[in-house]
Amino acid sequence: MSILVTATAVLATGALASPAGTGGNPGTPGATPEQAMANASIISSRAVAFGITPSIRSQMAGVIVQRSLKESEEKNENERVKFPIPGLGADAGSGLFTDPLLNLGLANAPLTMPTPSLTFLGQTGAEACNCLPPDTNGDVGPNHYVQSVNVRVSVYDKTGTRLLGSNLQSNTFFNGLPAGNSCRNSDDGDPIVLYDSLADRWMISQFEVDDVPGHQCIAISQSPDPLGAWYAYDFVMPNSNFFDYPHYGVWPDGYYLTVNQFNEALTAFTGGGIFAFDRVKMLAGDATASYIYHDVFADDPNAGGMLPTDFDGLVPPPAGLRNRIMEFRADEFGDPLDAIRTYELVPNFSVPASSTFTIRADTALAAFDARSPSGRNVIEQSGGTALDAIADRVMFRVGYRNLGTVAAPQNSWVNNFTVNVSGVTPTTAATYQTGIRWFELRSTDSTSLGSVRDQGTHSSGAISGATGLNNWMGSIAQDNQGNIGLGFSQSGSTQRANIMIAGRTGSGTGAGMNEGEAVFFAAAGSQSSGSGRWGDYSSMSIDPVDECTFWYTQEYYAASSSGGWSTRIGKFAFPSCTPPQRGMLAADITACGSGVPIQGADVTVAGGFFRTTNAAGHLQSNIGLVPGTYSATVSKIGLGSVTNNALVVSNGGTTTFTACLVGQPIVNAGTPLVISAENAVPPNNAADPGETLTVQLPLVNTGLADTANLVATLQANGGVTNPGAAQNYGALVAGGSSVSMPFAFTAAGTCGDSITLNLALQDGASSLPSVSFPMRLGVLNITTLLDQNFDAVAVPALPSGWTSSISGGGVAWVSTTNIPNSAPNAVFAPDVASVGDSFLVTPTLNVPTGGGTLTFRNRYNMESTFDGMVLEISINGGAWADITAGGNNFISGDYNATISTSYSNPVGGRRAWSGLSGGTTAAPAYITSTINLPAAAAGQAIQLRWRAASDSSVIASGLAGVAIDNVVIDQGSYVCSTVDTDTIFKDGFDPAPL
Repeated sequence: MSILVTATAVLATGALASPAGTGGNPGTPGATPEQAMANASIISSRAVAFGITPSIRSQMAGVIVQRSLKESEEKNENERVKFPIPGLGADAGSGLFTDPLLNLGLANAPLTMPTPSLTFLGQTGAEACNCLPPDTNGDVGPNHYVQSVNVRVSVYDKTGTRLLGSNLQSNTFFNGLPAGNSCRNSDDGDPIVLYDSLADRWMISQFEVDDVPGHQCIAISQSPDPLGAWYAYDFVMPNSNFFDYPHYGVWPDGYYLTVNQFNEALTAFTGGGIFAFDRVKMLAGDATASYIYHDVFADDPNAGGMLPTDFDGLVPPPAGLRNRIMEFRADEFGDPLDAIRTYELVPNFSVPASSTFTIRADTALAAFDARSPSGRNVIEQSGGTALDAIADRVMFRVGYRNLGTVAAPQNSWVNNFTVNVSGVTPTTAATYQTGIRWFELRSTDSTSLGSVRDQGTHSSGAISGATGLNNWMGSIAQDNQGNIGLGFSQSGSTQRANIMIAGRTGSGTGAGMNEGEAVFFAAAGSQSSGSGRWGDYSSMSIDPVDECTFWYTQEYYAASSSGGWSTRIGKFAFPSCTPPQRGMLAADITACGSGVPIQGADVTVAGGFFRTTNAAGHLQSNIGLVPGTYSATVSKIGLGSVTNNALVVSNGGTTTFTACLVGQPIVNAGTPLVISAENAVPPNNAADPGETLTVQLPLVNTGLADTANLVATLQANGGVTNPGAAQNYGALVAGGSSVSMPFAFTAAGTCGDSITLNLALQDGASSLPSVSFPMRLGVLNITTLLDQNFDAVAVPALPSGWTSSISGGGVAWVSTTNIPNSAPNAVFAPDVASVGDSFLVTPTLNVPTGGGTLTFRNRYNMESTFDGMVLEISINGGAWADITAGGNNFISGDYNATISTSYSNPVGGRRAWSGLSGGTTAAPAYITSTINLPAAAAGQAIQLRWRAASDSSVIASGLAGVAIDNVVIDQGSYVCSTVDTDTIFKDGFDPAPL
């Protein structure tokens, strides 16, 4: 049975009783899907920032600045989301349990697992972040391997040569975002890199957790070259939860994300969350790309540790097959059975409220033991401390491959997780032994869940919690013939944590990893950190060139240390695998009539295939397809679209999609908007309440074709009444100047109101999108309360009435000529490597009853998230409070970080300006910060103070500190004229004398 959740209702009724002994009461960890039906919310949000990051090659002319140890602390707590319940599952009764699938492969000769044909050193802790764990992951494309760890990205060619000679700070891929943006300024980790084989593009992500709410930072390569330019997106999370362990999957209709949610204090698990991001818009570089989000907690409070499906291969999923988000269930957690649970979020980006969420019935697995000791230090390793198993969740990735055709699909999903194989109740590392439960699910249509085709528990050697080997931290994938490759860590009391691989080949099932296992790379050291952190994930992927070669990346230690991990990247293949049949689809796209090549047109093929044309009108890379007949569409804004439904692709051949596009008009609001007639007294060149006026409304055609006969009609609304006649703009020239026509109407509202003039557009038989013009009723009258540019003093003095004070190791603010926004002066306080405050305080200011708006230029370069600046206010000599207290938000130039509570910063835990405001560390850029004074300040005497606060060590590199310039407080009010209702003298002549 499934339940379906929409934005407004749960479309299933009835609750089934839990099986006896499962503890499955509604709202408890044992709740069945039918019982978890409380919350039906669907949330949609657009990206809050978008930019184009220049070519990575062009940015790498200088040296990559390494982060300090303190700056790169692991901010991802990666809390456990599930805990075994004593007395349930395998520990009931005697506590003894033997996994029925244990070591199936050991009895199957010849166990000839191939060794890697290549391995090479990936990134290391010393060069990346000096943090634990590395969160090792990567993916392979046609010409590159891209690896991401905390908090670095490296690009390699497929011989193992690191390109550019350096690893890249993760936020390098977000340099195209606006100055001061959180994704541009922060490197918080939990990275994921995926190759989108349907589009021949790359996706890189990391989270930002210092802001509340946090951010998901996603970059999409503009081309197949990961060292080229990127589209950069910043998405703010939908609430103030801590969104932990973000993991992505590529699917034709979206980039899917799963998270484990905790309250901000990390004291309570608040369930699983699922997102779908608009892949089509993100590939096109559309700034309006959005996400659809569903909070699973009220529907299923035990949901957590889930992962989305990630696509592999040449054959797309059949139409209608949804991205399946999976997690494992276990009776040890209070669940009814040992199983895989599937969730489906179906996004509707155009009408978010029509998105749906479904919990599918559980798919039973053979019994396994999900018990583990408490704490992180549970995996024994020779020569080091015990390590973290992360045994409460499925492991990255849920790999999907269509092993059939679109018409006759063989949908196959593979995944793995860590289980206990010691046979006893594990209470310590000495009684715990881990194996890897892996499974393959199959279905032959787009709707049914299908069934378990194969599963096994891969353990190595003797079963003994004290002396046996542990297999854990796995990642799994399958080649184009369905052969499975499994990578994992392996250690024990007499073995360091080696990197291992295992395999299953052939069409048979029930034989486990019938190829056995092989050493991928042997460790020469062990981890001595008491944190136990390991992983938190690894990554197995398939080479898109031959669909046979497995690429794997995982961590290990080259020498014993507390946190000096290394990573390894390498490849292997099964000799029996052969590449699939494949043909190529090329394109030649031109403008109709002229034959000029069209750059930037999008070419799509059903199933999610996507390419963009280059300057020659050809695809950036041809589309690889299995032989067959295809339909392809090319489109570009302003040029319409063309579809060819009969493109025949043959094995080894290249078929060219040839099309020309016809230009279309795109009509937008132009400038200037001019009032040509009004009847207010006195005339004020503004709309006034009740006034009848005529406005010249300009339109401009930014498309690639002239309009034929453009007619615009002003629409009535709450602010526009009695609109006059429609106006004919005729043939509006593409790329030409704006053309204005007069529109009469009567304005409605009160002085200061905003009204909108909406024009409905009709071009012959074609309706074009409407165009809007905003207006305000009345004229804005500005009164300046404070205007200080610090230029009338001799440095280092402050203006009269302005003061500076310090505490601890703070250094006083001074005026300086070194860094003005407007020459010659600004005021400045340096970042310091000791605990302290530096205060810059204004004179007492009397705020009018109408309040006021503060604007200032703000330049900061402070140790990111550890040092920072806040703005505070005192009203009538009262206590100092943050300017944002009570929800008084910034209009622009907001705080961009939360200051760490470690290292004794006086404003620890508060929102602040921190990191880099823009520009470079040698020449930081100014931003504009604007905020309305709090309502409580209206009519009162106030003082403002800028407070630069630092922690116990480390300062930012370059010109470190904060600077302020051009401080202005204005009060703005709208003034309206009265409407002339006297009609006696409207002709302009006096009446005849008596």
